[in-house]
Amino acid sequence: MNYVDFKSNLLTALLGDRPNLPAEPMMKNLLIQNLRLVAKEYEPLILTTSKKDGEILKKLENEQYILAPIVPADENLNIKMDEDLMYVVVYMTAKNLCSSNNIKKHDDSMWQFINNYTWARYETGFTECNNDSIDTYMNEYGYKKIYLDRTMTSNGYVYKWDEEFISILNDYQFGLIDYELSKSDRNNLEKFAKFADGELDTTDEDYEAFEEINKYLGSL
Repeated sequence: MNYVDFKSNLLTALLGDRPNLPAEPMMKNLLIQNLRLVAKEYEPLILTTSKKDGEILKKLENEQYILAPIVPADENLNIKMDEDLMYVVVYMTAKNLCSSNNIKKHDDSMWQFINNYTWARYETGFTECNNDSIDTYMNEYGYKKIYLDRTMTSNGYVYKWDEEFISILNDYQFGLIDYELSKSDRNNLEKFAKFADGELDTTDEDYEAFEEINKYLGSL
């Protein structure tokens, strides 16, 4: 969900209660405040990392961390937060803005999405923060990266590639795929095809990684 979608969903939630949203930057500040509250309380999997490559909001067990969520400057780019938890943020914000007689309605909606998210984590076997369960979640929901790790150097990022994805990409390029792919692999193949066709937005969070994997593939 991006910032534009967030405001649209928020206005829908507030129909019949509040016709207009607060002016910027108050609206964005309220969103950031609630994103941080939700991230700290419910530990979004998409913000769970073993690398301190951003502001750390919370330290977990097993050397895992929760990164602080951010709202991209480009309002059409997705906010990095699990989708059900974005709706928790929507209804939490609606509670901040609504009249007192509608607070319970928004609270009930908020808890519905919290329960959905909790159950989805249970179904994927995510019972504690460890790399295996995070990988399972990422694959199932389509968020797994094409690289296993990246290190910032004076010449930019140096990547450690997911060899399994490279093998899949090789099969894809030669038309050999006749097996079922995870949602992550499908998403990454579609995005790579867009990159190869010059249709991937240069502001996409994975654009630089695709540039580098393209160079890597050309060196094999």
